Amino acid sequence: MRTLLGAARLAVIAVFLIVCTPIVLIAGLLHIRFGIAGLANWLCVYMARFFDWLFNVKVTSTDTKRLYEHQGFITPNHSSYLDIVTLTHILPLRFMAAIEVKRRPFIGWLAQAIDTVFVDRTSLSSRRDAVNSIADAYHAQPDPPIVIFPEGRLGLGDKLFPFKLGTFKLAQRNHIAYLPVAIDYQEKEVAVWKGGLGEKMLHAVWRLACFPGPLHVTITPLAPVLPEPDERSVNLADSAQYAIEETLGLPHQKPETAAQKKAAQVA
Repeated sequence: MRTLLGAARLAVIAVFLIVCTPIVLIAGLLHIRFGIAGLANWLCVYMARFFDWLFNVKVTSTDTKRLYEHQGFITPNHSSYLDIVTLTHILPLRFMAAIEVKRRPFIGWLAQAIDTVFVDRTSLSSRRDAVNSIADAYHAQPDPPIVIFPEGRLGLGDKLFPFKLGTFKLAQRNHIAYLPVAIDYQEKEVAVWKGGLGEKMLHAVWRLACFPGPLHVTITPLAPVLPEPDERSVNLADSAQYAIEETLGLPHQKPETAAQKKAAQVA
């Protein structure tokens, strides 16, 4: 029975993507705005809500008003490949994403339509260009918020990876507010993709498709921060990470230091 459910869900979502993606791409080219976001971004909100309905994902936001009123960056933890869908379920957003996402059919096309900023993590010049692009994008149009995952990679839900300092340096130097957000999946065994342990992405998607649900997700916006010019980025990152870990009941991990970052680049 679960196999039949999984196959039916995947068939429906495949047809849905084939039909809706061209519409979103056209909307992105039209540059029509409604309130805080463009038409393409709003269409992605309703696509996310359809996805969550189909896969019986129940998204709860503890303070939707705070999310809608925020201008700047949103800095959530990143424990599931579903994070983008669950956040977009609540409101239209822009994202910073790895260049690999841009190359994926449908997902990459949709990401481009909503003005995602792509970065090649293997290229220092690309990372610098992305930083400038994000700042320029925000100053040109403060809405909708830009989501940056400060961990820089997916976790397993049992702890956070140390927050990278780049996001917080960018916010501090450009006087841009950021909003730490805690994303909590109650059924982590369903939501988490164990890619770091060798699990194939298709296996994780199939597990979700066959899960009758509901899969409960709680989005908790924390206190927004507008950095002062003299604040250290390492302290900003540490405070944001600690606030999310405390909300999720996870052990505290120290943020990435400059020495660790340099060592990782050399490796």
